[in-house]
Amino acid sequence: MSDHDAQMRKYLPWMVWSYRWVEPYAFALMRLFSGAIFFIHGYARLFTDNPTFGFNPAVEWLTPEGVGAIELVGGALLVLGLLTRPAALALTGLWFLFALGATPVGKQHWLMLGAFDHYPAFLFLLSIAFLMRGGGRYSLDRRIGREF
Repeated sequence: MSDHDAQMRKYLPWMVWSYRWVEPYAFALMRLFSGAIFFIHGYARLFTDNPTFGFNPAVEWLTPEGVGAIELVGGALLVLGLLTRPAALALTGLWFLFALGATPVGKQHWLMLGAFDHYPAFLFLLSIAFLMRGGGRYSLDRRIGREF
């Protein structure tokens, strides 16, 4: 039992068995599933009939193929935990622009809209988390022994 566990009392101590075994993998799972979301976005932009799928006017100066490449490669790198911080930096910048541009013309700002319009902000914030923390314990960066 760590010092942190000794200090923290659980609201439902009888539930500890259900999450204790997966707790060390939580960040890796977040990175895996978030990377998969980015990868799927990129794949849809590059390899489907609709390259502007979910495209945002805030980045109209970028091509859908450029955005797709950032998402596809960045997502794959996040899944692997390889070059995690550079991939997260690229995705953070991209999704920051998406979050800024999520206000439809003549409508309320995205903070006041429904949950779907918060999606770009959510992915932006997830990218920031990976930018700050890196690949974590279960990543290729850690396996190689080097990271940014």
